[in-house]
Amino acid sequence: LFGDVPQQFVLQSAPDGIKWSDLATVNGASGFVSTEFQPAVLTQWLRVVCQTSCSIRELTIHGDVPGATTATTATTTTAAVSTIAAVSTTQEATGTSTGTTSSTAAVNRVNLAELKPVLASSQRLATEHVSLMVDASQATQWASATGDVAPWAWVDLLGVYDVVEVTTHW
Repeated sequence: LFGDVPQQFVLQSAPDGIKWSDLATVNGASGFVSTEFQPAVLTQWLRVVCQTSCSIRELTIHGDVPGATTATTATTTTAAVSTIAAVSTTQEATGTSTGTTSSTAAVNRVNLAELKPVLASSQRLATEHVSLMVDASQATQWASATGDVAPWAWVDLLGVYDVVEVTTHW
């Protein structure tokens, strides 16, 4: 049952897991969506809020590694994001992407979300537990219950980090 892709979703952060602030609203999600933050967002909790039922195969939250050397990365920027901070979004659906390409410098990044504590508003099946969205496998997924009108899932990073990129694989 892969593929419950929302038409829109919101990325939020919280310093305490209670007081959530919107970071970006993303429209037209499919395949995967990668959102970069410049400057980085200082947070411990990150939440994805969908506007309808949704499923996430993998959620990666990349942060700067303290003391890491600088590397170069390319980003594809698209107008499908409502900017709340300086945000660029990359979208891919079956091998294609939209937007214009620009080069930007970034430091080495680590997936801060992998195997971290998670919580969700609902789940569709017992085999689609929210922990599967951070298990480093795109063969599994978290899926919200069909009747959940504004499903969300959050990750506790177990520490405060500078988050530079969030990638959602639908």
